[in-house]
Amino acid sequence: MRFLLFTFLFFNFPLSAKKIPTLPLSCPTEDTPLYFENIKVIGERSSLLIDKIDANLYSIIRSIKVTGGVKSKDLEILRQIARENYRLHRALFQIIYSCRSLLKNKNIAKNKPYIASSVFLARLIQNDLYLSFLQLSEGSSFLRKIFNIKTSHVPKRMLRRLNREFYHPRNRRDLERGLPLFRQHLIQNEIFTLNEKKEMRSYLATSPTYSFLTKKKISIRAFRHLSHMKNELKLFHHEGVDHSEKFIRLFKAKFSKVFGLTVGKIKWRSGKMKNRDDLLKEIKEVLRPLDILIERTEKVSKHFMPGHFGHAALYLGTKEQLITLGLWDKPFVKKFRKKIGKGNVVLESKKQGVILSSLEDFINVDDLALLRLKKDDRHEVNFVEKKVQEALHYYGKKYDFEFDTEDDNSLYCSELIYHLFKGIHFPQSYNLLLGQSVLLPDNIAQEALKENSALEIVKLYLDGQRANIEEMEFLPINE
Repeated sequence: MRFLLFTFLFFNFPLSAKKIPTLPLSCPTEDTPLYFENIKVIGERSSLLIDKIDANLYSIIRSIKVTGGVKSKDLEILRQIARENYRLHRALFQIIYSCRSLLKNKNIAKNKPYIASSVFLARLIQNDLYLSFLQLSEGSSFLRKIFNIKTSHVPKRMLRRLNREFYHPRNRRDLERGLPLFRQHLIQNEIFTLNEKKEMRSYLATSPTYSFLTKKKISIRAFRHLSHMKNELKLFHHEGVDHSEKFIRLFKAKFSKVFGLTVGKIKWRSGKMKNRDDLLKEIKEVLRPLDILIERTEKVSKHFMPGHFGHAALYLGTKEQLITLGLWDKPFVKKFRKKIGKGNVVLESKKQGVILSSLEDFINVDDLALLRLKKDDRHEVNFVEKKVQEALHYYGKKYDFEFDTEDDNSLYCSELIYHLFKGIHFPQSYNLLLGQSVLLPDNIAQEALKENSALEIVKLYLDGQRANIEEMEFLPINE
């Protein structure tokens, strides 16, 4: 049954495009070095991943504890780590669950040194990855939430699945049975070359799991079962905490949705910039693709949101601008040609989801600030093309009533900007009503006001009139 489940998962979640030798789904009748070649590739990639974890994860965790949120660039690093970790575990499980029955029969295992050693090493690497990455995030509900979010390359509740695999008694049984067989093959068997033995010894010298196995007595059944019970209780506690937090988030999301779809639509009056053709013409002349727009409108909902600005959006560019950039004929733009051709050039997340709006409709506001990336980033090759493609990928996604900044399966207005510009370290604000840190439009304005910011203020309109850029500093931003 476990094998059938694994086979289903394998075909539904393919491995990385990087070359790992393809293995049969059932254990071969004859010994083959293909498994060992696979283990060598996985071992090298695991070492690189562990180095990346050591270089980034601890500093990211410290930053999260201080700020209460995660920077968009750090979030991308966490997702890269999660993706690579999952790919490696997929390959490791393929080896383990196709041939782990070998470890139960010593006579058969002796005749298949390559495969038997590969199964043991696969368990060893899996445990090393857990100890370096998963166990570190296990005590943080914030990181658990991030690593359990479904993305394009990682299934939902990845961390929970790997936690259970690590703590399951079969993991220890495989290590117990495989250790003496592996030692015997490593020392006595003549099949392995000197280089192969050297590579294995080099990895073992840095493996925390192997060090634990050789120094601790883990074969005592009582200890093993007590340890399993203790870990199951720990997992039960963590899942209880996660479920309670999720329930609270869902309750707040329901309230936020009802509020947003009723009170949020009430507008006292039209914006002071509405029907100002002179301002519209001026804005059209100055706007460039990927400019950020933040605005203030006199809505009832604005009185429940801290700060000055209440909404953020992205300017994609007109048909003429996209033709000039060579993007009009790109496949990711073709499906939106009709909308963009009609003037729907502003990508924004509203209560109905991520949509394309016209500039005329968008500037029905009182205050408006146009922000732009400074030239350093914009001059990278294909940067604009990449960002326009990413932006259009978000089209049609639902509005994020949970205000969960780290999960891009649904988006609130400024969260769209957060995920698009990962290189910018936007500050976040703790919202008492939501009980969590969120990225407000004011936080985007705060970033633009910094001395060494990646953003610059291009135009500013206050109370329906042109204003000097310097006046931005005197606005009650995030108060």
